[in-house]
Amino acid sequence: MTGEQQHTTSCKKATRIWKARTTRFLHRHPNYCQACDAYGIQWYHDYEGILTDGDCPTCQGKDLCPRCMTPTMVEKRNTFYTTQEVFYDTCTTCGYRNDDDYGDQYTMPRKPECYCDRERA
Repeated sequence: MTGEQQHTTSCKKATRIWKARTTRFLHRHPNYCQACDAYGIQWYHDYEGILTDGDCPTCQGKDLCPRCMTPTMVEKRNTFYTTQEVFYDTCTTCGYRNDDDYGDQYTMPRKPECYCDRERA
């Protein structure tokens, strides 16, 4: 053994998929907000120590699209909800919507966690 960690087949597959999705995302959105990885929000601990989220000061806090960093975010009414008025922001340049699920097509893909050391122990 050379001291290099041996990964399982599932770990190698997850890493290959992550690399492919990351390459695709970077090709489509080279100017994404690197402060929040195009999520538009950042997590922090408030004054009581509770984990909460807020607008990313680099993009959403300046009304910039987190995916393409252009000032083209427009507020629109979400007609899906009938009991209350719900608004979302959408980018007229790249189509980013801040009410969509956070999939790899909208945000920088997260690197998969590796538990190979634990699985072999």
